[in-house]
Amino acid sequence: MVFVGCGMVVATIMITLISAQPNRGDWWGTIANPLGLTIEQMDKLQGIVIEWQEVLLLLRSNLQTKKLELQRLIRNSKADPAVVEEMTREIGDLKTKMQRNLLERRAAIRELLTEEQWAQYDVQGRGYGFGRGPYSLGLGRA
Repeated sequence: MVFVGCGMVVATIMITLISAQPNRGDWWGTIANPLGLTIEQMDKLQGIVIEWQEVLLLLRSNLQTKKLELQRLIRNSKADPAVVEEMTREIGDLKTKMQRNLLERRAAIRELLTEEQWAQYDVQGRGYGFGRGPYSLGLGRA
């Protein structure tokens, strides 16, 4: 499922963020050092990513629950069409919330970086799976 890959991207970023400075690990240096992130930027970025992951996890869980409920309703020959329609709307609302959350995180990260850092991250980010997928961090092209 598309959302599962999201967790992998976030986990990769988390690992990357934790090891950004010297003595924090080599992996982080592949992104942070070329960008020249300050310790303050790294801390803020970690906070953004963790918050995003927490919200996304909750939304994803709710979405899966609603999808299962909808499947049960559809299989029931006596299901009220209005209830099925309402459940479908709720699923759409959850997907919209996920997209909105993604855009908010993208804006927060964009605001955190300088123009030069953003330009570099735009080029570099594509190689690390941050690119332009529907549920990526949206750190690819602006």
